[in-house]
Amino acid sequence: MRLWLLALLLVGCTNAPSPQPAPAPALPELGLATFTNLPAAARTTLSDCTVPQAFDTPQPHNVLKGEFAQAGQRDWAIICSQGGRSAIRVAWGGPRRCPSELELTSNENLVKSLPDNKFGYTQRLELVEPAAVDRLNRRYGNLIPSPIAYQGLRQVLIGQTTQVQYCHEGKWYRLQEPSASAQSLQQVVP
Repeated sequence: MRLWLLALLLVGCTNAPSPQPAPAPALPELGLATFTNLPAAARTTLSDCTVPQAFDTPQPHNVLKGEFAQAGQRDWAIICSQGGRSAIRVAWGGPRRCPSELELTSNENLVKSLPDNKFGYTQRLELVEPAAVDRLNRRYGNLIPSPIAYQGLRQVLIGQTTQVQYCHEGKWYRLQEPSASAQSLQQVVP
């Protein structure tokens, strides 16, 4: 009798449904309509995007106006989330440009656990003035041809790495900030 009960118990355990993984946490994302200063042309180019919000910055962010390929050319960069993945996307304001999308990654890799059973998105985009890009470039032996005449994009991965993206002659260059331990500079191939 005991053997029969043990067998029944084992069979019941093997047929029990396996626990389902917890669903991925929803990202705090904003629609482009939130960013009223985004011009119509950029809004059209980026219309398929929502903009994820980093947990450490309360005001709307991750949409930047700057000069990313040539001094005087007004470009817009955002962190664009779509289909469970995020990338930096640029709406170019003139003829000088680099590839319009870079650093595509799964949103799962950009979410971290916070206190009180909450989750937070960890990527933030910031402007980097030419002098700061130039200092970082000189630190690594002037691997980006001079002069550094316009802005770069700082990609902050909170609690991980920080790197500067710089567009030069149609190619993105990635300069690792000093606190990061990864490779110091590499050209990002489109």
